[in-house]
This record gives sequence, C-alpha cells and structure tokens, in this order.
Amino acid sequence: MYMIKSSIYQLRLSKLILFLPLLLNCSSNEKSEDKNNIMIKIEKKEMLDDNNLIITLSFKNNSNKNYVIPNYLGYYIVHIMQENIQYDAPGKIGGKIIASEFSNNLDDKHLKLLNLYYVNTFYKDDKCNKLSDFISFNELTYTSSLLFLPYNTHRKIIIVFNANYYNKNTLNNKSSRISLGLDFPKNFKILDSLLKKEKINYSIYDKSSILKDTLFINK
Repeated sequence: MYMIKSSIYQLRLSKLILFLPLLLNCSSNEKSEDKNNIMIKIEKKEMLDDNNLIITLSFKNNSNKNYVIPNYLGYYIVHIMQENIQYDAPGKIGGKIIASEFSNNLDDKHLKLLNLYYVNTFYKDDKCNKLSDFISFNELTYTSSLLFLPYNTHRKIIIVFNANYYNKNTLNNKSSRISLGLDFPKNFKILDSLLKKEKINYSIYDKSSILKDTLFINK
C-alpha cells in the first residue's frame, strides 16, 4: 500500500514539475502584454531651425482591446527641475498638431461622442466660451483630444513645437521630453458613461507609465 501511494505521489509531482514552466511562462507573458498594451514613441525628429522642432509621434496598440486615451491638455516639451526631479522646470514649449491619423479615422459615431464629452465636461457651465469657437480655432486639436486606438493598430501624429527667447534652452536640455497631458481624472467617469451609453466598445487608458521612458527628445 505504501508503495502504491508513493508511486501516485511521484506521478503527480512529475506532472506538476512538467507544467510549472508553462504556467510561469503564461504568467510572464500576461504581465509583459499588460505592460506594453499601449506604446508611444518618437518616430521622427526634425529641427527646422533654432526655434522650431517637428516631431512624429507613433501610437501602437498591441493588446486585444480598443483603447481611448483622453488628452485634452495637449502636448508639451518639458524638462526636469534640478532642485526637485518630481516636478517640471519652467520654460515648457507647447506643441501644435499639424497632421493626425486619429482625426482622419473618426466616423460620425465617434464625432458625436467627442461633442457629448466636451458639452458634459469643459463647456458644461461655461457661459462665455463656445465649443464651436474652439473647434474652428484648431480642429485637429479638438479631434485629437480623444485618441481612439483600436486593437492591433498603429497611428501617428505630427506636432510642431515653436520655442522663443525664454524657453529656447528647453529644446537642448538632456532631460527634455514630450509630455502628453492626460485628461482630468474626474472626467474619466463621464467618458466611461458616454462610451457605454453610445455603445462604443472602448476602454479608457489612463496609465501615465506609458510616457516615462520613450519620449525624451535628446537621448
């Protein structure tokens, strides 16, 4: 009887040892996939002159989900404050979108959602400014403020950064990077509610970790 139990135990142990590497590998792949769901990187950089820089940003969705990235605050070149590396130093440079594949791929359903989002957030209680004025001022900024990135897709945005006398040094700083201004957290719930109401199958991607390492302009 003892020999039989011992044999059964050894057989089960052998099976566990056999499948353990497979389980660990699956777990590792899941973590890796989750970490790299969305990848943003600088694909091309061109200095037009001492004050003007054009950058092509590449957005890639490697997951099996559709993601939307709220980006109302736009794009800036910033550098780290030497006295406190947790904060950006003065002298940031604002960017202007001059071409966007996100805008080119918007259909009526997504445009409706975009309008509802602004009406229910930034222009909800604004009596002085009109959404139509903002759209006419820079339509590409408006249509690229919610970045709809379907699964297994790759899209680009081209941005020009114009420096002046006061922030020109930011272009050459070793710690300078592109900052993608994610939307205010309080608006995420509104966006999520609108996505469900309009039956648009997208999840909100609000992980700032995607911006930490790949967007330095001088490295």
